[in-house]
Amino acid sequence: MYRSVGTGMNRRPPRYPLLNMIAQTQGIVGVITGAVAAAIAGLALNWTSPLVSWLAAAAALLLAVAVLFAYWQRSLAEIQAAIRPLSSTPADDLGAPF
Repeated sequence: MYRSVGTGMNRRPPRYPLLNMIAQTQGIVGVITGAVAAAIAGLALNWTSPLVSWLAAAAALLLAVAVLFAYWQRSLAEIQAAIRPLSSTPADDLGAPF
C-alpha cells in the first residue's frame, strides 16, 4: 500500500516518483527549504557579479532539494522494508479501486 497525505492511497507504486514526491507535504517543504537556501546563497554572494550570485542560488536550490529527497527516499525505504503485510493482495486486484 502506497499512501500519502497529499496524493491518497494506491496499491501500486507511483508512476512518476519525482512528481509524486513534490506533490506531497514533505516534497513541498523540501522545495521551500531549497528556495530559502537559494536565497541565502544568492544574498551571500551578492557582492560578486550577478551571474555568480544566480548560479550559486540555483546550485544551492538543486543541492538542497536533492539531498532532502534522497534522505526522504532512504527513510521511506526503511519504513517500507519494516512493514510486513497481514495478507497479500492478489496480482489481478492490484489496479482495482478500493
